[in-house]
Amino acid sequence: MVNAFKLSIVIPTYNSAKTLQETLESVVNQTFKSFECIIIDGNSKDETPSIAQGYAEKHEFIHFVSEPDKGIYDAMNKGIKIGRGDYLYFMGGDDVLYNNIVLEELFSLPCFHNTQLIYGDVIFKHSKIRVGEEKSYLKLIKNLENISHQSIFYSRELFEKIGSYDLRFPIYADYNFNIKCFKNPDISKKYVNAVICIFNEKGTSYSQRNKDRFIENVHSDYVYQHEDPVALYDTVKYLEHELATVYVSKNYLIGKKIGDTVRKVRFLLKKIKIACI
Repeated sequence: MVNAFKLSIVIPTYNSAKTLQETLESVVNQTFKSFECIIIDGNSKDETPSIAQGYAEKHEFIHFVSEPDKGIYDAMNKGIKIGRGDYLYFMGGDDVLYNNIVLEELFSLPCFHNTQLIYGDVIFKHSKIRVGEEKSYLKLIKNLENISHQSIFYSRELFEKIGSYDLRFPIYADYNFNIKCFKNPDISKKYVNAVICIFNEKGTSYSQRNKDRFIENVHSDYVYQHEDPVALYDTVKYLEHELATVYVSKNYLIGKKIGDTVRKVRFLLKKIKIACI
């Protein structure tokens, strides 16, 4: 089946009445038009459903669903199934697209015709800090540097290839998914130096991050269990060689002498202090 849109914007919501209108205004005012917007609400108890329904009635490209769910990523998985776009983009009900032309500028880039994962930067809503850079698999797993999903466009085929978001991780399921993407060398990725979204860094992932043990387990899960043992052995041997080179380097030997001298001085000062008591 040929997809009807170039992009599906999926917005999970729950009790987002205070911020949802600003989010949706940033969507409906886009100059880019080949997209649909799918609001997946978790049966909110405030005015979220009425706000979302009002926009859906006014704009035919907006679709609204409200029913109980198992959290943000369950809602996002529902959006993946419903969406008809070539690419999927996920934003919260308290996030705002950077400006009215951001989608038009991005989708004019050649990479949107042949790249499976395209990502850029976000600006934190409260601190005003711009966050984003080109990433790698090693940065993701060893530096614990995730990419905000508000800055990523995923081709639909990625979810067909890798699967949906893993609900075992209620806060970091996107991190888990990103690691799988970056680990796979057959998945094409492209960083674009552009701000895509103003992201509420004090949202759910900030307030409930301690409820998800993914960060604690990421090293053991992906470095020790899923890495190629031969590759790990080669890495260890290479690091041992590098370490041996450092040990005999001039800078290390000078530094060692300085360190030994400092420790000796500290030892003598301690002795003097004791003797003066």
